[in-house]
Amino acid sequence: MQGRGRVLDTLAEIQERHRAVKELEQSLLELHQIFLDMAVLVEAQVSMQLRTKVCFFRKLIMKVQPRHTQKSHALVKALCVS
Repeated sequence: MQGRGRVLDTLAEIQERHRAVKELEQSLLELHQIFLDMAVLVEAQVSMQLRTKVCFFRKLIMKVQPRHTQKSHALVKALCVS
């Protein structure tokens, strides 16, 4: 009977390790998703900052060079509003 008890103890230990590995795997998948979400947010923020800078310089140019056509004024408004 002693051999059977050892086998059952070993089986229980293996099952516990398997459960722990599955938990670790799930945690890594969740962490991966967090990094993907952060990458999307950072990309959106960079895009927004770039658009803000472009709008600032275009508006500055419009003030410095008021000879812009209606078409270029409309373009600046379209880029800076959307």
